[in-house]
Order: sequence, then C-alpha cells, then structure tokens
Amino acid sequence: MRNTPASGKRASTKGHKNQDFYEACFNCLANWKGKDPLVGQILTAVSLTSDQIESVSATTKVVALPSGGAPKTDLILTLNLIDKSVMKIRFSCKISSCSSVTFHEYSAAEFIKVLSPLTKKAQDLIVKHQADGSAINFSTAEKAFLRDELKGTKTITLIEWVILGKHHVGVEEKDQIVDYVICNGTLKTISDYKDELATKQRGFGTGFSWTRQSRGKGKTIQLKGPVLH
Repeated sequence: MRNTPASGKRASTKGHKNQDFYEACFNCLANWKGKDPLVGQILTAVSLTSDQIESVSATTKVVALPSGGAPKTDLILTLNLIDKSVMKIRFSCKISSCSSVTFHEYSAAEFIKVLSPLTKKAQDLIVKHQADGSAINFSTAEKAFLRDELKGTKTITLIEWVILGKHHVGVEEKDQIVDYVICNGTLKTISDYKDELATKQRGFGTGFSWTRQSRGKGKTIQLKGPVLH
C-alpha cells in the first residue's frame, strides 16, 4: 500500500490506540499474575517470575527528544519487585498487517552524524539520496561504494538507531531508548530484527528500504523495515 498523508494519519491513530491498550493491560497487576501470553514473554525475557512482582505501573508519557520530536519509546513499564528493587522496561509498539512499515525519518545530516566517521564521498552520496528521493541516479559503482562503506559495525549502528533510538546525537535520557519491540502483540528483540534484516540485500546491504516521505523529496530520508510475525 502506498504511503499517503491520510494513510499515515490512520496508522498513527491505530498506533496510539494500540499503545493505550498495552498501557491499560500492563497497569493491571492481575495480568502479571495470570496467563497473559505477552506478559509471559516479557517475564521470560527479563528472567522474572510473577511471584517476584509486588506492583506494576505503565505509562505512554515519554520525554520528547531534544529536537522536540517523539522518541522511539512508546510505553514505559515499571515493575516494583518483592525485594524492593525496581525494573524499568521501555517498549516500541507496532501494529500492522503490512509486510513492511516506516520505522525512521531523518535528514541526511542526522544520518551522517550517527554513522560518523564516513568518508566525504559516502556523505555526499547520502545527501544525494535525500535530494533525489531515491538511489535512482546512483551509478552501479556508487551503490557498491555506499554498500561497502555501511557494512559491518555501521549497519549495526544504523539498525540500533532505527529500531531502538540508540546512538542518536544528544539523546541521554534512558527512557528514550527502547529495550524491546511489541509487534502485533508479540515481544521482539533487537536480535530478531538484526537476523531478519541480515536476510535482505536492499538498502545498500542494510536490509532497510531507503525512500522518501510522501510529502516530497529533498528534506529527509525515510527507512522502511519488516513487520515481524
């Protein structure tokens, strides 16, 4: 399905309802003492049992990024344990019947900052991608060059930036960085995304589809990634 402002608004509304549902679910202590499948997945992931939990709270109120934009974190869960320790877990919440969704949209300048150091040629190619809205005007050699420049640790950095919000310049607030993704009601880890993206060759070997926002080209680069099932 083609992205349009209208479809984007519908997805945003659906996403907010999804986040509100999880907030209500997680705020109910009975759900942590029962058989809720998602709760069970979370407890397994953090190596806890339900009898270790004294009380719970969850909120969708997350501090904005220094730029004023929304962080990757959609929901923060706080588990107060019987031993008086406190565990906070941050989630990105995604719901979609599509095979891929938009994960990320930032300027070429932000890409260059996060992926630094990059050669001047690589920086110029990222700026060119933003200006053109795609790699349509890249030569085969330019595509191969950027693929080589972004491989290895830079691809890992990109994935962690896109999925978790890590590595973003100026972000120091821990709550703005995601621990897990809830995708269509199932808990997913960063390793799940790394493994899936590694099977893709698109996006200069990063696994993401590099494209532009529906409102027009020249201002940002948009990345689309897989919906995990």
